[in-house]
Amino acid sequence: MTKRTTLPDINRLVGTLLQQRGSSLRAQSLKMGQSHNYLGTALKRKNLPIGLLLELSNALGVNLLEAYLHLLQPLVRPTAVERDLLQRLNDLTAELQRVTEERDRYWKVVERRG
Repeated sequence: MTKRTTLPDINRLVGTLLQQRGSSLRAQSLKMGQSHNYLGTALKRKNLPIGLLLELSNALGVNLLEAYLHLLQPLVRPTAVERDLLQRLNDLTAELQRVTEERDRYWKVVERRG
């Protein structure tokens, strides 16, 4: 990141998610076995540790890493799974095209005979 980039406000995002679920940063900190102000302090940092993002993502059932995807260059954004799925979709589309062409040839032969 050579230019100044605006990092996502994970503190606000996590706070909102917890509030919607009737919880708080304090309660989640305690559930994680930390002191009551752990998340409040940790989430205010500019660059959050990846381990914290992973732990919170698993605890909340939300992929917090997605908030950072827009900062990546387009070529590195998709995950390996997404690239595999896209390749499979392209393969299936090509197969569908071949089958459609074969069907059309078949019906042309049937129409000529009939």
